Amino acid sequence: MTHENLKQVLGIIIFIAVYIWLSSPGTTNPPTDFALTQGGIKTLDSNINAVRLSDSGSQIDIDVSKDPFTGGAQDWNSIANMTYSICNKLLSKQEVKTVTLVWWSSEDKPVDWARVILERDKLPANWPELTYLQFFSGLKKLPGTVEAGRWLCEFYSKYESSRLNGVMPDFCKD
Repeated sequence: MTHENLKQVLGIIIFIAVYIWLSSPGTTNPPTDFALTQGGIKTLDSNINAVRLSDSGSQIDIDVSKDPFTGGAQDWNSIANMTYSICNKLLSKQEVKTVTLVWWSSEDKPVDWARVILERDKLPANWPELTYLQFFSGLKKLPGTVEAGRWLCEFYSKYESSRLNGVMPDFCKD
């Protein structure tokens, strides 16, 4: 095999490998532009079950499916990351003012175990430059169960940058 033939074969192999990698499930990028509708918002994350929005699109309530009964503080870390991802995309729409994410456990244990509320006017001006933990620190978090509250305190202990102004919430100081 000549040097030219070897280069052609390697080029074909690389092309096929890149094609397979790009077409594999899980490698598609989420939409960068979406309609501010129930269907459009559902495309932002596969865990979104339901969307309710005001006529103007300024208030959005999203139900997210997540079973909290296995991960403890780690669940709050994944919630912080997912919240950042969803809200960052929603904030690209200027009309969005308030977003409430309601986290539901699985159907066999139906419980609204956490709520996260974003209010655009309470975000710092530099919010697009924040890490997901810093962003999450400025949002209102409401644990729906005592256990979820304990996990939130464990999360704050582990991820100090997730604390609002670097301070542990009062309910974690007991």
